[in-house]
Amino acid sequence: MQKIYSLQYLRAFAAIWVLLTHVLQQCEVRPNGVFWAGQWGVDIFFLLSGFIIYLTTREKSSWVNFSIKRIFRIYPAYLLILALYLLYNSTFALNTSELAMGGGDLRGLIYNVLMLPISGPITTRSLIVGQAWSTVFELYFYSLFAILLFFKKPKRYIL
Repeated sequence: MQKIYSLQYLRAFAAIWVLLTHVLQQCEVRPNGVFWAGQWGVDIFFLLSGFIIYLTTREKSSWVNFSIKRIFRIYPAYLLILALYLLYNSTFALNTSELAMGGGDLRGLIYNVLMLPISGPITTRSLIVGQAWSTVFELYFYSLFAILLFFKKPKRYIL
């Protein structure tokens, strides 16, 4: 299948938009205006990703192959960032239990490694790496899509 480069470029722009918003937030720079609203980038990215996933699996796709590709697309980068974040916090003696629900105990760490918010709504405080909140929704979507592939249901159900 040929790539639709215009959609890939728009998706890359949306991802960079979100990344830039997070960097500016960490630097406590809060410019006004719609352009800096990272949630628009998240929405655009998810919308385009869902459409592209539909296109790439439209012919025939195994739920196992689909799931493995998505796991290896998300988890290595997330686990690297989580490890760096924990290393940084332990080096500078910050209390990570205040930064994520579930805290700094082993249970909280396991939930964070698996990207499972412990309780309550999914927000930037649901995981130790708060910016990964949207990835939780992405994993839910991938799981639902894999289930549809497993049961060989038409993908229009997910739309």
